[in-house]
Amino acid sequence: MEKKLPQGITHRKDGRYMWRFQHEGVSYSGYSAHLKDAEIAMYRKKYEVYNHLCERMTTPTMNQWFLEWMTIYKKNCKAVTAYSYWKAYKNYIADELGDYRLDQIPAKELQETMNDLSDHYSPTVINTSRVLLYGMLEQARKNAMIEFNPMKNISRPKTQEKPKKQVLTAEEELIFLNAALPSFYYPLYKLATLTGMRIGEITALRWNDIDMENRLIHVRHTLDYTAEKGLFLETPKTKSSKRDIPMISAAAELLAEHRKEQKRLLHEAAMNAAPDRGDEDVNAGSAVYVPALSPDYRVKNGTKVIPNLVFTSPCGKPIYQACVQKDLSKIITPLLANNSISHSFTFHTLRHCFATRCIENGMSYKTLQSILGHSSLSTTMDIYAHSLDETRRGEMEKVASYLDHL
Repeated sequence: MEKKLPQGITHRKDGRYMWRFQHEGVSYSGYSAHLKDAEIAMYRKKYEVYNHLCERMTTPTMNQWFLEWMTIYKKNCKAVTAYSYWKAYKNYIADELGDYRLDQIPAKELQETMNDLSDHYSPTVINTSRVLLYGMLEQARKNAMIEFNPMKNISRPKTQEKPKKQVLTAEEELIFLNAALPSFYYPLYKLATLTGMRIGEITALRWNDIDMENRLIHVRHTLDYTAEKGLFLETPKTKSSKRDIPMISAAAELLAEHRKEQKRLLHEAAMNAAPDRGDEDVNAGSAVYVPALSPDYRVKNGTKVIPNLVFTSPCGKPIYQACVQKDLSKIITPLLANNSISHSFTFHTLRHCFATRCIENGMSYKTLQSILGHSSLSTTMDIYAHSLDETRRGEMEKVASYLDHL
């Protein structure tokens, strides 16, 4: 007579021992060639299940790992970068790949996902998605959760060739600035044409970044936005973006006039608003509002504000880029309608206009690189190659009469 088997174990006709048990409605089972092995396997699995070790020992899904990767390994990345990762993963990756376990995700699915993105979305979306997928899977490899990062074998999808940067001619630029003169945002437009600064850098400027004595603008921050944090100051993404830009006389005069106007508007706002103690410095003699020099955020009438900003709303709040772009569109529309300018453009185009004017007037690419804050000379050369072509053509024309007689 066969020996009585332990509870949960049966002896199958094929000679194997099968163990089985249930816990919280979930069945667990396995097979072993020997009874002793079956007992050990069953008790080991029970220990794992009853002590909730199974979940920790199982390779997580892509969704689970992305959350852990962002929370632990990308905790200290810049807020805007983190926001772009969350947005890209949620919108373009989670539905396609999120339910796969890290050790079971097919390389084919990864490649098809990247190919699909290249067919429907911008290079920015494609690059962000590719970087975060590679990063999270590479960290999983380092953690010995997977043996190999499958993104290493994924072909980079082809993206549409970027169109050449469109700029305004010198004449069109002057037409635009004259049309923009009545705008509240005119000082931002004008400063962009005089310095080549990005809109996020201009809106982040504080008065202690403006060195009138040495005629320098210190670029130290950008004004960024996320849904979670709202508007906030952030350090530049690259070391080269943190730079000093020489102020020509026109820029110094523009900022001096703007500061007078800002003080006037802020004074009016302060006089018309309810008392807000401790938030403003008012000169005893002039009663003019002067933004404090502290870089810390403050709360003014229930709203978070950044003190000492060069460019603010009339009541002292930071400026949203969307508001500037909306205003810019209103200025451009009639100019297009009467053919005063040849094409529409964005605020960033003014940066390209500045660079183009510099090249047209003989500035070296190395000097321009440092003013624009590019990390490498090749970046400057690649972006403004069209301007170099025009410069070469002009230089050739200078010697054409001589060469024609050779």
